Amino acid sequence: MNDLKYWLRQDIQYYIMHHAFSIHAHDFSKKEIRQMEDKAYRLINLSGDAIITDLKVCIIDQNKSYSNDLQLACRERCIETKNLRLLEQEWARYKYYVMSKHQNTYNYYRNQFRRIESINIETFYRDMDLLSGYPENIAANVNTLEHIWGYFKQKASTKEKETWLNLVSAYQKKNQSLFACKDYIHHLLSKYPSEYLSYSYYLIRNIA
Repeated sequence: MNDLKYWLRQDIQYYIMHHAFSIHAHDFSKKEIRQMEDKAYRLINLSGDAIITDLKVCIIDQNKSYSNDLQLACRERCIETKNLRLLEQEWARYKYYVMSKHQNTYNYYRNQFRRIESINIETFYRDMDLLSGYPENIAANVNTLEHIWGYFKQKASTKEKETWLNLVSAYQKKNQSLFACKDYIHHLLSKYPSEYLSYSYYLIRNIA
């Protein structure tokens, strides 16, 4: 168990220092990074339910506290600094999550970010929060998963393509969970890394 905790800590430190939900380390002060590390270490010490996927930088806890803390840090940074560059990075992280929840909201913000100066940061986050109350939409998730699959379809093996199609088909028929589809994406990311996909809240957040 001690060895497991050691490697968990190594993965968390790598995650925070090099990804931190795709806000690079220079966007946080050393104190902020240290606080996030400490929070993550306490979580691993207290929880026996941490899951490490094939993508080591994705660590999800059953109560979502770790992923939510990091997301909150990104949000507070954007609101505090009023930095539209950071907000644009946030949209990149939210993009597929929004697509999976509400197509009209996705279309609206896709157009808004073409003229980013007109976006109100607080309104953006309010709209993102509202989406959390939407139920899981199978058709919208299948559409989102198909968009994500586009990053792999030229690289994946014939067997991987077959596995993916069967998985999505089973999800459409309610014979498989959305999380199973996301887990397989993490498996593919471990073989075919995509910096852009590693940014996605849709894949990192422990939500439907």
